Amino acid sequence: RGLENGVHYDAAMLVLDHQLLPRLSLGVAAGASWFSNDNRRDLLRTRWTFTLDEDRGWYAYAKTRHYRNSNPYRPEYFSPERFNEASLGLLWRTALNDNLVLSANVDRGRQSIDGRGHSAWSAGLFLSSPRRAAVQWKVGFETSQDHASSLRASEDGYRYTSFVAQVRIPF
Repeated sequence: RGLENGVHYDAAMLVLDHQLLPRLSLGVAAGASWFSNDNRRDLLRTRWTFTLDEDRGWYAYAKTRHYRNSNPYRPEYFSPERFNEASLGLLWRTALNDNLVLSANVDRGRQSIDGRGHSAWSAGLFLSSPRRAAVQWKVGFETSQDHASSLRASEDGYRYTSFVAQVRIPF
């Protein structure tokens, strides 16, 4: 409904990616989105990654996501007053050759929508460039089931599968 009603938004984010310890890293994104229908969404996301076995490509991670809408329950998109999510996952990554990496991930967790809890999960399979590449790319498939993708928090979880394509060009 948001597209039909011409709803758009502007967003600003501050992103930090830091190696805390030799086997532990932290990624943080904090910011806000300003929607054209008078809603502001403040957002905080974290991802903690722990190296289990670097030689074999095994990593464990914990993800969190928190946001608050200033003008909640908009009919055009999912917008509860408060949303919180936490999940634990495993990632496996291996180099197929000098220019191609295969990775797979799976995670499971909980979402809290205005204080009401729901289970959620996701999984993905990707091909990508190595991390040392000047221009990084990633393509693959991701599937998940969560409640944040539903138009209303009262609906059952929404399951979707997506084709993902990303390109990162340094500047």
